[in-house]
Amino acid sequence: MMEGRDLLPLARVIVRYTGLRGLAMLACLIVSTLSEGVSILLLVPVLQLIGPGDRAVDIVSVVPSLRPLGFGSLPLSLEAVLACLFAAVALQTVFARFTNLYVGNLLYDVSNRIRMDLFDAISAAHWSFVSRLRGSDVQHALTGDIDRIEGCVFHLFLLVQSSILILLYTAISASLSLTMSAAAFAAGVVALVALYPVRRRALRFGEKLTQSRQSQYQIASEFLIGLKVAKSFNTEGAYRRELNQLLSSMRADFIAYLRVSSLGTAAFQIASLAALATFVVVALRVFALPLPTILVLTLVFYRIAPRFSSLQRDMQQVLQNLSAFKAVDELRGACLRHAEAEQAEASPMPEAALTGAITLREVGFRYPEAGSDTLSDVDLVIPAHSVLALIGPSGGGKSTLADLLTALLQPTTGSIHIGATELTPALMRPWRDRVAYVPQEVFLLHDTIAANLRLASPGASDAELWAAIDAAQVGDVVRGLPQELETVIGDRGLRLSGGERQRVALARALLRRPQLLVLDEATSALDLDSQTEIAATIARLKGSMTIVTITHRLSMTGFADHVAVLDGGRVVERGDAATMRNSPTGYLARLARREADLEKGRGTS
Repeated sequence: MMEGRDLLPLARVIVRYTGLRGLAMLACLIVSTLSEGVSILLLVPVLQLIGPGDRAVDIVSVVPSLRPLGFGSLPLSLEAVLACLFAAVALQTVFARFTNLYVGNLLYDVSNRIRMDLFDAISAAHWSFVSRLRGSDVQHALTGDIDRIEGCVFHLFLLVQSSILILLYTAISASLSLTMSAAAFAAGVVALVALYPVRRRALRFGEKLTQSRQSQYQIASEFLIGLKVAKSFNTEGAYRRELNQLLSSMRADFIAYLRVSSLGTAAFQIASLAALATFVVVALRVFALPLPTILVLTLVFYRIAPRFSSLQRDMQQVLQNLSAFKAVDELRGACLRHAEAEQAEASPMPEAALTGAITLREVGFRYPEAGSDTLSDVDLVIPAHSVLALIGPSGGGKSTLADLLTALLQPTTGSIHIGATELTPALMRPWRDRVAYVPQEVFLLHDTIAANLRLASPGASDAELWAAIDAAQVGDVVRGLPQELETVIGDRGLRLSGGERQRVALARALLRRPQLLVLDEATSALDLDSQTEIAATIARLKGSMTIVTITHRLSMTGFADHVAVLDGGRVVERGDAATMRNSPTGYLARLARREADLEKGRGTS
């Protein structure tokens, strides 16, 4: 059936993660079921022995199937049979408890391994690939989809357990009446085959559920990220309407699926009752089985019939949640296909490269979905321990160049050299250990100042934190907070102003003591005085590291040794800062005149 092919990838993952423990689980299920089966078989002699007087019963005559196994005549009293029954029930109880704990442990282990495998694959993927993923889809895969996979694996374990129970119960009842047992088993199989369309409906419903939940996460994520903007525009209602429409659609899909699945369950229960009545009549009228045997067979039937029903329910639950595994598996596979060189495969950064210039030779870059190059034939030399100011109009490729310098992206054409060493894929991760990056959009945790700084250097002491904070000109702000370094700064650092957040991010970068510091519009949210202070701080760093500052502000070029103008993905001007400032037709001079006009306009307003 189709279910087997659908389940095969998940089954492989479970086998890979459980190994011998999975076989041990099956063994526990079998022992538990066997002990339960023995207890049911022992009900036959118990029923025969109930009555006045001292009697004994031959177990082999009651259960003829024991004779081929080597059992001879074995007369037992009522007390002996009851003692055996007690031992069998006790053994089954102990094994059932142990099996439940074992299965629970395996369940969480499998789901956690799947989650960590996905997390590792995303972490190892190239930034050029990860940056194109929708953040809400990734979050949903790591949370909602994994939770559904956990439910899928749980019901798959129940499916295995029910299958084992059915087979062993059928074997037990066959020892009493082979014909009746075969008929009951065949009836259950026919019912499962008849309900195949319901299971296919469950699979399709699960696929729609995955898509709907991804959309639900997207709406919620966009609303929360843009909550301030949404409230300022009074557009909360638009998000509410969109979410309500999606939830209504999901509800309609669920009700439609529930109608079909509940109809199948009801039909199965009615068919089971009809089969039971027929079973009893045939056993009594046609086969003339003894009453104790009929009672035990009826009990076994009552045990088997719900198992077939459970098989159907568990299959539906597995198929309903299987699409979550498919989505996670596809995302993981895509990340692995775009993986960077593993840390174990990475080459150590040659020490000679750490004192050399950074050289870009005919570097070009094109994003996969773009129709044209973002950068073309970029030739640039950044001497070691110098400061380069990278300026130019928006959209010129400055941020892309920053991503190439920090080894987040690889050039599509050309090469980047650190000293005499080419920055190959195997050197990208080691090079990033030597780089610090301060973006325009600051990333801060909902945590303390100290925790945010230690992202760059987990083992840094408090003294090192304070040194970085003071170097970034944010020391007075932190000392004024209620708990200083241990102050929680809120989601994305919202307890701080925009300028304060950027200075904390700069402090984090300085704590790393990088060989290369890249500032990508890192002072865009600062006022003129704060920019001047940051510029003075960076000027004091000259000679200790290579610095690249991407900016539209003239104040952030004053301390530069070199200036390069990037426009349309090409370097259109370059040279030492003093020469370019004195060029009346150059971009730097035009930038100075534009800022002067702006300041003049502010002064007259």
